[in-house]
Amino acid sequence: DKPFQIKSAKLRGIESKGMICSSEELGLEEKSEGIMVLPNEAPLGVDVRNYLQLNDTSIELTLTPNRGDCLGILGLAREVGVISGHPVTEPEIPPVASTINDELPIRISAKDGCPRYLGRIIRNVNLKSESPLWMQEKLRRSGLRSIDPIVDVTNFVLMELGQPMHAFDYSKLKGHINVRMAKKNEKLILLDGKEVDLSPEIMLIADKNKPVAMAGIMGGLETSVTDSTKDVFLE
Repeated sequence: DKPFQIKSAKLRGIESKGMICSSEELGLEEKSEGIMVLPNEAPLGVDVRNYLQLNDTSIELTLTPNRGDCLGILGLAREVGVISGHPVTEPEIPPVASTINDELPIRISAKDGCPRYLGRIIRNVNLKSESPLWMQEKLRRSGLRSIDPIVDVTNFVLMELGQPMHAFDYSKLKGHINVRMAKKNEKLILLDGKEVDLSPEIMLIADKNKPVAMAGIMGGLETSVTDSTKDVFLE
């Protein structure tokens, strides 16, 4: 679409010198619904380009499959540190102590491919809320759109630290988690709505009854988080 310029115009006999814009109209997203709403603490009269720090530089990288360690900013920083001989200051991430005793049993049947699997149950989440604007902006500049707070956090961790994560709707998981290889004739509908035929060389995350994710690739639609999700299992 061609860019447009906002000019003074009369609306119902009253002169208007501005326009309430959507993020799509501002060129920030390809598609958006409704106007772009800023936080209440956003200062008045400030250039939105400065407020959103839009005068930024993006670096696009093409990686070979063997360099998965460089899929996040921290991995790239380590690589640059090795090349340049400069020390890398890693972020301090304090552990978050558990406040509930709920546990989901974990079984690992495919130990050769996955020697360790960790997860945590998080209760009383509100997926109808929005992620902070600064996080939405960082995701957008990484080529990702904001979905909901849980998905945004997992994508943010992936972009920053290179650690893949996935959130399941805890209420939709049955019995336990089992990391195993696929069985003959098993199928799985992925998050993108595509149904895939699973072959025995594919590693899965499964619960007691069924596959719920292709390990390290994509989660299943049936156990995905939605607006009505209250509790999540974060792997």
